[in-house]
Order: sequence, then C-alpha cells, then structure tokens
Amino acid sequence: ISSLLLRHCPTLTSLTLASNLITSAGVAHLADQLSATPHLTLLDVSKNRLTDDCIPPLTAALARNPALHTLVISDNALTEPSLTRLASLPNIVHLDIGGNVFAPHKPFINNLANALLRTSITSLGFKGSYKGTLGCEGAVYISSLLRNAQCPLQSLDLS
Repeated sequence: ISSLLLRHCPTLTSLTLASNLITSAGVAHLADQLSATPHLTLLDVSKNRLTDDCIPPLTAALARNPALHTLVISDNALTEPSLTRLASLPNIVHLDIGGNVFAPHKPFINNLANALLRTSITSLGFKGSYKGTLGCEGAVYISSLLRNAQCPLQSLDLS
C-alpha cells in the first residue's frame, strides 16, 4: 500500500504506518520509495517490528529527503547505536525514539547529546524504554544535556 501511495501521490506530506507489523523487508521497500515523495514532511513508523538492520536503508533514504522533518519511530526494537544514528540526521527537527530498547545510562545519553548538538532537532520524544524508564540517573544525564547552551531542544517528552 505504501509503495502505491508514494508512487502515485507525489504531493503526500504525511505518512503514518504505525502498528502495521512492518519488518526489515518492509522498511527496505519503503526506503526505496521515499525518494518519490519530495514533499513528505512526516513519517510515522511507530509500533512496528523495526530492528537495527532497518536503520541503514532508512537513514540513507531520509537523508535524501530534505523536506522530511518529523520522524516517529517509537515503540520498536531499536537499540542505542541506531537511535543515536537517527538523532544525527541533519534534516530531522522532531524525533520520537521513546519505547525502544535502550537503557538510559551515561554513555548512551552522552552519545545522544553529542548527536543532538550537531543537528537541528528541537523536539525529542524519549519516554520509557523496553529496558525501563529514564529514572533518576537518566534524568541527571538529560539535565546536563539541557544545561548546555548549544542544546537545540525546545521540547522534551520524558513521559
């Protein structure tokens, strides 16, 4: 369905594919089709079955789509390296990575913070993960990120 929409609706600006049981094969196909939608500004692939092997083709496709500024990829099975890679995409302004497989420990928060400082992300969804909630330790690390004058965040969801 998404390939039909992407191919035949070049003016599509928002695509929500949440809760569709999308796997690596589906993401690879979706990534191939994203170039056909130069006006797409929002992609929601939350609540699917995305794993780390989905990230290389997806990030490559998203990097070639400069209009896309909102990515909702929450509630999948993505780990810390993939989430950091997503936070490094230059055109993303709103990113929701909550509910994935990360532990809110200092190395991950530092890697995420470094990625955020090099991008234009102003809104980050970072709710609890598969490995637990942010907790006190994670909140301390996040607060150190927010104290940085170069931090671009304007909105942070820690629910």
